[in-house]
Amino acid sequence: MITRVIGDRQGGRSEFEVSGDILRLTDNCLNEVLNGFHIPALPALLGASVEHAEALLDRIHRCADTAGLIVLPSSDLALLARCIQRSVAELGPEFSIRTGFKVEKANSYEAEISRKIGREAE
Repeated sequence: MITRVIGDRQGGRSEFEVSGDILRLTDNCLNEVLNGFHIPALPALLGASVEHAEALLDRIHRCADTAGLIVLPSSDLALLARCIQRSVAELGPEFSIRTGFKVEKANSYEAEISRKIGREAE
């Protein structure tokens, strides 16, 4: 589930609560992008430093393990949407085995994230 908790449309500082299956999927996909396969120019894909992404993975992993929720800025949600897309593309038929999610479900969650952060840009 993704819910906007605060937002300043002019300043672009929206934050969202992320929980449930979307949190678990993003945990798996971000881990795959960082540790599962090689990506040249990884910071360009992430839109952030590798160190930032690793710290984000640590935060998400701790929340996903406890079935909790995490509050993330829209920039981190955009990073996670890119990680879902790249994981689906890279892993192909192994995606379900390695992440525990079907490709169709991952694509629908990525679309939901994109819609949520896209609305904030309007």
